[in-house]
Amino acid sequence: MKRIPNNILPKFEKETGIKAKFISAYLSEKDKVMPGRKRCLSLEKASQKLGYNFTASDWMFNPDKIKQALINQTSPKDAA
Repeated sequence: MKRIPNNILPKFEKETGIKAKFISAYLSEKDKVMPGRKRCLSLEKASQKLGYNFTASDWMFNPDKIKQALINQTSPKDAA
């Protein structure tokens, strides 16, 4: 199974203060632990700053789409 490149999640951690381990677990868990609205908003800001087009609702409801996009190094609009 493909994995998210190791250098991406620390960038999100640096931007948001949310631990990379938490983001990784959230993106890979089957029973999703949905991050709070504030976390999703900060993840949205960080992803836009890092050049991705992830919205807060993508973070909340489409973690599989985000994971695939990070694995493929594309934005969700390209993956859709």
